[in-house]
Amino acid sequence: MANPEGLIAGFAHTLAHYLGRTASDPPPGGTAYWPQATEVLAVFMGFGLMFANSAFRAPVRSCGSCGAAPVDRRSYLTQYESTYALAIFCALKEVPNKAVVPHLKKSLRPFFRSCRKEIPGKEAGWSRLRAITEDSQSGPAEAAALLR
Repeated sequence: MANPEGLIAGFAHTLAHYLGRTASDPPPGGTAYWPQATEVLAVFMGFGLMFANSAFRAPVRSCGSCGAAPVDRRSYLTQYESTYALAIFCALKEVPNKAVVPHLKKSLRPFFRSCRKEIPGKEAGWSRLRAITEDSQSGPAEAAALLR
């Protein structure tokens, strides 16, 4: 297993896809954004680290005799979008940075920290986001769109 995070993220994305299809309303932006909305949903299901760490992997060029390139998952959000969604999730659930940062790829750690500092500063979006998360009829995809 060369990329267990990618495998877990792939399974979580499929699970989030089936869970998301049970919603009566399409995601923000319409049905064209189902893949992105289901990735955000999977982040809010608790798989954010897997999505952030496996969203981008540099392609390995191989001559063929050395072995094939590793199989990666198809990512609909960039590694930075996934990390931002993870930061929102951690802020809402009050997960401390020290519980997340050691498990993130080194290249994403400073970005995650800056996101955590930025999120509470958006007071209007933050209060609306808190209201949505307390409302059982609203979903996490709506919540993530509010802070943009």
